Amino acid sequence: MDNGENVAFITVAVVSLLVVARILIAQIKDPTPQRACIIVAGGLPACSFAAAAPAVYHRLNDFVGVPNVAVLIVYGGVLAYPTAMAAFLMIVVRGPGFFFGRRAWMWAVGYASTIVTMAVLFTLADVDVDAADPTAFDQMYATEPFASWMLIVYQLYFALGLALTAPYWWRLSRQTAEPWFRRGMPSIAIGSWLLLGYCIPKIAYLGLRQAGIDVGTLNTWAPVAAVAAAAFNIVGYSLCALAPVSNYRARWQAYQLIAPLWRSIVAPFPDVVLHGWEGPANPRLAIWPGRLPTLLYRRVVEISDARLQLKPYCDGRVAAAARSAAHDAGLAGIDADAAVEAAMLRAALAAHTAGTLPEQPATRDDLRLADAWDDPDGSQAAEVRWWATVARHYLQPADGEPVPGDAVAGVR
Repeated sequence: MDNGENVAFITVAVVSLLVVARILIAQIKDPTPQRACIIVAGGLPACSFAAAAPAVYHRLNDFVGVPNVAVLIVYGGVLAYPTAMAAFLMIVVRGPGFFFGRRAWMWAVGYASTIVTMAVLFTLADVDVDAADPTAFDQMYATEPFASWMLIVYQLYFALGLALTAPYWWRLSRQTAEPWFRRGMPSIAIGSWLLLGYCIPKIAYLGLRQAGIDVGTLNTWAPVAAVAAAAFNIVGYSLCALAPVSNYRARWQAYQLIAPLWRSIVAPFPDVVLHGWEGPANPRLAIWPGRLPTLLYRRVVEISDARLQLKPYCDGRVAAAARSAAHDAGLAGIDADAAVEAAMLRAALAAHTAGTLPEQPATRDDLRLADAWDDPDGSQAAEVRWWATVARHYLQPADGEPVPGDAVAGVR
């Protein structure tokens, strides 16, 4: 059994730490409290899985020189999971009915108090005989007063944290607009519920042992639920971690899609362009995920600057004709407005080259088409989506069918 537990626990620990390492890289580049909570929620329990492997368990006890001290390390790391999840929810979830909003200090105090209480009870307990692993520790010391109290405190805190946080993952998965989060969060919710399948049998086992009834199956099979829960959590975190990869792909497509519009509109106005290797014209620099957002948004800024200089050349008659053509083509919403904008830009560039001003300048409404699709919070992603949509219509082939715009909707 020891070999099986060694393989299972260490495998879960290694895979979990690899997922956490991927998230940690993103955290180093762009620190956020949400990501920090995910790192704690995944990293410390992963270390607990490693410490729970019998081979590691004994080495930790021998290294510290205290029998069974690895139990505290294992359980302390596991308890970080519901605590970090609660902290994550406090940061992310808002609105009526949110349970955690004003209870941050309660979770921090609760975690610290639980760890201190467990350490004190462990010190008072008579646990001088080294157990084979944490499961064997539960079996050996389930009736030892201080040790059993320590185990009950641990399981009750863990179960309470899971029961309170798990339902919110379903809610978040329905509320987020991020596709990979919508796929990953339900798996995290299932993992949290499965962890209750670890806690409840353990609590039942300890309670029955106090009554003189030994149902060893409950204690033996509870870790199986923990391993299954870890598998679901790994899948969930991995799917959520794919969001930056998906965003990179969408940004790269938008960067390429906007390129012809950018080259065309900035050509008469070289002063708006950031030249040199750091500029948005450097395709080799754009392949780096850390630089691509800056280069993409730089293109958007330069298009906007050049468009301001073309404003006097925008023709109201061109806008009216383009609006009519968009209606006839069945375009609506952002596509209709972008088609009008693209037509005005083509005509304005031609007028600028010829040095002629329009007889009927574009109206204020024509010149503010982008405002309807701007993010009130100032999101640069909204500007990218707008100009990517304009670029599709700017490059519209002669047959009138717009270039496919799958990249536009995914830009973040």
